[in-house]
Amino acid sequence: EKELEATRSNLEELLRQKNRRIELQNRIDQIQKDNLPLFQLADDLAGFNHRKVNFENFVLNYYLRDVTNHANQRLSRLSDGRYALVVSAEVEHGNRQTGLNLDILDAHTGIPRSVKSLSGGEKFLASLALALGLADVIQERAGTIEMDSLFLDEGFGTLDEEALNRAMTILEE
Repeated sequence: EKELEATRSNLEELLRQKNRRIELQNRIDQIQKDNLPLFQLADDLAGFNHRKVNFENFVLNYYLRDVTNHANQRLSRLSDGRYALVVSAEVEHGNRQTGLNLDILDAHTGIPRSVKSLSGGEKFLASLALALGLADVIQERAGTIEMDSLFLDEGFGTLDEEALNRAMTILEE
């Protein structure tokens, strides 16, 4: 009889634990249901979305596009209308920097390609245009900042005379 009483007591305790577990699971389910938009937003911000882009990269992509738009105004003049930078929209497998890659659009082919395919002089012109585009964006956003100087280490030697003249004209502005 003591054994039966102990078994009943254990059974009652197990039933209390089971009911408590069910009660807690119901509360969890209700909290998740009530907060579903927050969970979805958290997933989106963390990069668990159709583009696989987290919030940080989304914001960086916004600013990169702005810099690229400003840079293209100069690059068009530097390359005699041949090149334009484009922010790559491709999602690269395993790349945490998705949305932060640049391609070059060549007006001769009309097809975007990797900036890695540019020659030394072309890379210099694209880099110069990006640097000036970044300076434009900084001045535009922080109105009181004026950039009166620019330091260029090297690269002019890779330009032909016509490209060098275009670069110097842009820099003198």
